[in-house]
Formats: sequence, C-alpha cells, structure tokens
Amino acid sequence: MHLSPAARRRCPQLAPTYTVSGSFELEARPEFLDGKPFALPAGLRLIVRPGEFLPGSWNVSNLEPTPCVSGHQVEELSLTLPPGRDITSLPGGKTVENRYLSYHSDWTQAGRVVTARREIAVKVPVAVCRERVRATLSDAIAQIRGDYRSELALKPLVQ
Repeated sequence: MHLSPAARRRCPQLAPTYTVSGSFELEARPEFLDGKPFALPAGLRLIVRPGEFLPGSWNVSNLEPTPCVSGHQVEELSLTLPPGRDITSLPGGKTVENRYLSYHSDWTQAGRVVTARREIAVKVPVAVCRERVRATLSDAIAQIRGDYRSELALKPLVQ
C-alpha cells in the first residue's frame, strides 16, 4: 500500500510503503475437489482488500458521505493446487477506471500455482466524498466487489 503525502502527514508513524506477506493452509473441502466453483480465499486479513478502504466504505449507502483516502494498494494471492488437480479455466481480469480511481486485476497460472493480483490507485480531491464524487466511486466499488467473487473450479489433472 502506498500512502499519499497528506495521509503520511496525518499518520507520521506509518512508512510510505510496506509489505505484509503470509502463508496458510485450507482445511480439506472434498466438494472443491469434485469441481464445485469457489472464490479464491481472502488470505490473512490483516488489512482491507484493494477497493474496500481507499475509495470509501463498502458498507454505507451509495450516496451517503464517507471518508475517502488517496493512495495505492496491491494484493497478490496465490493458491497452490492440490496434487492431481488443475483448474477448468482462469477467471478473466477486470479493469475499472474513472476520474478518481484505477483498479486492475489479473489471473495467472504457473504450474500448480494460481495467482490473482489486484491493484487500485485512488486520487480524490477531498477527505470526505459526497454527492457526485461518492456516486462515481460507488459505481466503481460495485464492480470491484463483483471482481472479488470471481470463481475457480478444479478438475482432475489429465496426464
């Protein structure tokens, strides 16, 4: 996540950029092995996901004023496929752009590792988004939320 100069002045204890990484294992989910579609797990939720914080809250109505922050954030999640399984297809990436933000996601596969990368850059002229700014951002937020519901499905590996 990259903080704007104004955000750094308000939060001087934060570094201009930082990286959080981690690793975890999922419990056995036999239905996924049988091909049931699933969204990529959210990972270690230490911070909010790209699009949940910078352009304003996902949890208030579309036109209600909400704090919003300029900044840049990248999330990269990788899933190692279980032995003997592949995916049916990669989800398509998504690009959402407007006057105040740019969001892009893409999916890649290298061997048994599937990776989703999501990046958002927000440049808002105010600290509280209202009216037109909020309406413009809420349209983008809806599209970004939809992107987080992209699903994978497993299939037996053909050898």
